[in-house]
Amino acid sequence: IAAPFNTVYVSFYKILGGIAGSILAGPTDFIAEARIWQRRHGGNLIRLYPYVLSARRGLEQRLGKMEAYHRKALEVAEILASFPRIEVTPNPPHTNMMHLYLRGDRQRLVEASLDIARRTRTLLFSALFSSPLPGWHKLELTVGDATLDLPREEIRLLWQELFELAGE
Repeated sequence: IAAPFNTVYVSFYKILGGIAGSILAGPTDFIAEARIWQRRHGGNLIRLYPYVLSARRGLEQRLGKMEAYHRKALEVAEILASFPRIEVTPNPPHTNMMHLYLRGDRQRLVEASLDIARRTRTLLFSALFSSPLPGWHKLELTVGDATLDLPREEIRLLWQELFELAGE
């Protein structure tokens, strides 16, 4: 995956489910420069082993599932792109993560999502963030284990219900 690139950044806390942190790999001179900026920004922690151990566990549990996560992300993106109030970026997703832009009232959309979560135990999102486009709100959607189990039609119905509850 990383072969075409000079440098690679891997987040420990995203799909790996680690506590926090990341790793940066690349040429020696680049890493030396990055270490200077890491220190300047207060990024040198005394003990890193809890972060590394939790990321290592995530790699062991999830590395073999990355292809399945990506395939499901492609499916989810296709479903969500069919809604006129959703923009998927990038579409198709390059990995198991994508950004969604939702058009509508932010508060009503969040309340509708939380209502769906209480009733179905499926959380679509818990917060929406500002976007440069008026009336559109952003979220990051990552496909993981829980998403793999959701059938296409259920995904479509959950998002349809979201917009219905939000009055959109």
